[in-house]
Amino acid sequence: YVSRNTKAAHVRRNVAGDDDETEFNEGANWVATEVSVQNARGQSKTLERHGFELVTEPIFPIDFLNTEDVIENYYPTCESLLKKHFGDGVIVKAFDHNIRINSASGNPLKGAGGAKTQTPLGIVHGDYTMESGPKRLSDLGKPPKANDVLKQRLGETPLLDPDTVEAAL
Repeated sequence: YVSRNTKAAHVRRNVAGDDDETEFNEGANWVATEVSVQNARGQSKTLERHGFELVTEPIFPIDFLNTEDVIENYYPTCESLLKKHFGDGVIVKAFDHNIRINSASGNPLKGAGGAKTQTPLGIVHGDYTMESGPKRLSDLGKPPKANDVLKQRLGETPLLDPDTVEAAL
């Protein structure tokens, strides 16, 4: 685990999003922790009590190696599923993804402007800390950066309304 005193842990990638030139430990204070991992299928787990919930939801076939297919079909499917479970009053926007495949690592993704598949990290991690989460939310209220997956689609339009972001922060 990353210790509670970690403010921000950085993974820096090149513009294409490659794992090359990556430094995984910048800013992280690691604490060795033994945990028990179990199969939760068939068990009654709720988001409110357990921090996750397994749901069954049919989806159409997705070519995860095709960035346009992921953005056009998988993003809306995920957004719809979350809205269905959280209700209409919650803003749900998919905004980023990594394709991690051991056997195909480093292969170019279709329609991704040079981005490639990445190797599995080999560690359980959360992408955001108490400091970096609000910063990422703030970034989503600004025009996408050159390496954001939605840059081509959004241009200079932010994914989230800046006033809504400001109110949330």
